Amino acid sequence: MLFGVLAGICAAIMVLLIWRNEQTVAHRETMAELNSEADLVDSLVRQRLDALELIMRGGASLMAGDALPTDEQWQSYVAGLDLEQRYTAVVGLGYGPYIDRVDLQRFQQDWKARTGNLINIQPWGIRPEYAPVIYLAPATRATQSLIGRDMYIEATRREAMQRAMESGRPWLSGPVELFLDDGDPGVRSMIFYTPVYRGGERPTTIAARRAGMAGWVYIPFRMPKFIDMTLRSVKRKLRLRIIDATAASKPVVLAEDPGLSGKTFRGPIMRSIPIYGRVLRLEFFGDDDAGVERSQWVLWSGLPLALATGLIAFLLARTQARAQVLARDMTRAYARSEALFRSSMVHSGIGMALLDDRGDIVDVNPAFTKLFERDIGALRGVHFAALLDHGSVGLVEQGEESGMRREIRRFARRNGELRHVSLVYGQIPPGDGVDISLLVQAEDISDRVRSEARIRALNRTLELRVDARTRELSEANQQLETFAYSVSHDLRAPLRAIDGFSRLLSDRHADALDEAARGYLSRIREGAHRMDDLIGAILTISRVSRGELQRQPLDLTALAREVVDELRTADPQRVVETEIAPDLHADGDASLVRTLMQNLIGNAWKFTRGRETAHIRFGRDSDGRYFVEDDGVGFDPAYAGKLFQPFQRLHAESEFVGYGIGLATVRRIVERHGGTLQAHGEVGRGARFTFTLPGNLHETDDDHQI
Repeated sequence: MLFGVLAGICAAIMVLLIWRNEQTVAHRETMAELNSEADLVDSLVRQRLDALELIMRGGASLMAGDALPTDEQWQSYVAGLDLEQRYTAVVGLGYGPYIDRVDLQRFQQDWKARTGNLINIQPWGIRPEYAPVIYLAPATRATQSLIGRDMYIEATRREAMQRAMESGRPWLSGPVELFLDDGDPGVRSMIFYTPVYRGGERPTTIAARRAGMAGWVYIPFRMPKFIDMTLRSVKRKLRLRIIDATAASKPVVLAEDPGLSGKTFRGPIMRSIPIYGRVLRLEFFGDDDAGVERSQWVLWSGLPLALATGLIAFLLARTQARAQVLARDMTRAYARSEALFRSSMVHSGIGMALLDDRGDIVDVNPAFTKLFERDIGALRGVHFAALLDHGSVGLVEQGEESGMRREIRRFARRNGELRHVSLVYGQIPPGDGVDISLLVQAEDISDRVRSEARIRALNRTLELRVDARTRELSEANQQLETFAYSVSHDLRAPLRAIDGFSRLLSDRHADALDEAARGYLSRIREGAHRMDDLIGAILTISRVSRGELQRQPLDLTALAREVVDELRTADPQRVVETEIAPDLHADGDASLVRTLMQNLIGNAWKFTRGRETAHIRFGRDSDGRYFVEDDGVGFDPAYAGKLFQPFQRLHAESEFVGYGIGLATVRRIVERHGGTLQAHGEVGRGARFTFTLPGNLHETDDDHQI
């Protein structure tokens, strides 16, 4: 009796232990399955972002050329990508240039000259930098309304764009609200940026990257559709929440079902993806009741059975149950591993073949049969080397430690066409019952080989064209020098003869001439003198454009003071107050820069002649540009473009003497030094000329600024 009670108690205890063990095993199996699903989601998200990066790099290559493509070329390129069908979450593929405030007006003028249309920067305002959208495809009414929208004004976008520019790598932004989603703030989106540098090469330093920055190719995409598109083929048991762990506030990018928070695992399954400058934290939630029903059945059916059969039967059942669990786990693990391997081979776009230790083909995937134009039955048992041309390229790369070997070979198709194929050999560890020793991946690279050959040929042709253009430029310079010599000697000689004979006629025969005739002779001499001065002005511009620059450190403050002293000596009756900033320096040709200062300050001195007390300032503004400013007669801003053209005058010669050559000379001097020149003014309120020279834009000493 007591033994039966003890046996029953022992049986009940054993049943409870089995129930608890079954519950733990069921929970462990469920967690293992869900962890596998989380790993798969992690991998698919990374692969999809990598695919978007490849699309952007293609667009960046198109933008890195010598000239921007037309809008039709950009739309045609994006149409070929078939984004609307392959990437439904992507809004489009766009491009925005990096524009400094100094270059904004030039960019707008170039854009109008190239497209015939004005571009409206939105929102309008004076800012240090701009990044307006100029291309966005596919073209719809909504996307076209964003042309001219400045992305640089929004903090989250600007941070990602600056990081991409300074690092030279693609960068993912934080969660943003797209301009197209102004009416639906609940849709969270992200933007993928890749930098484009002038010349197509990535500079080595941050400063060089900022200086050589051309713009950004970018892809905006909506996160809910992105996840739906990425995980469409996955049979899911989990709900997903994505958090931007990079930002301090940890904003939620996607929350599929927040209502699950009351019945989830004690701690969600989490994966952190450090990718393209951000850390995306993936949190997976699921039902914690998985496996409970099975464990309950064990409890309620095991107790009566254990009490009836006794302790021995219970121990035997427990041993058998544990053996079955181990066998089931091993079977599932093996089946899952084999299924994943088979699935990766079948769906891979790269040809794969399994070889035995003799090099014979055991199995291949569909991509391999398509590449070699043979079915699976015809390939099995064939020696792999027999498929290839023995005169192919030899070994390319081999890794002794990893067991990987790469080479490029050729093979002939059925029609006799020779194709190049890239082969990657991977060693498979030996095991019981495994007759496979190598995995070979084969990819057709014939198009790439032909493209590389065409590029090499194009480079050779380009070098020849550069040599030809160089010779033509040298010949043009020689002809220009010959022309300048002819102007200096051949054209001036007749003018001197006209002036000399006119003077002799006036001196020796003045009594025989009436007043009108003497006036005619005076006009002839004045015309000859004016013609001689114009020829001298042409020669001045010619000399500025030729000759080698002799760069050296220059004290611009001292140069400005010398020019002002010369003007005061030549015109002592004028009352002119001058303000010259101290310690201004730059690098340049001393003779040319002195000519520049003489023309700019001399112009300010001349056009303030009507002022009782004139004011002239020379200094440097907050953007690091030099300026010469006066309070003279000024000019109409509508005609600012004519100021720097030779012989163009905005005032009558009777008001201000000169030939309109000074500012044209200034522009050529600044351009030869690699700087920029701008003019600002209003009628009756003075003029301001700003220019840059090497060595001034990178200085930050506040004591140099006015």
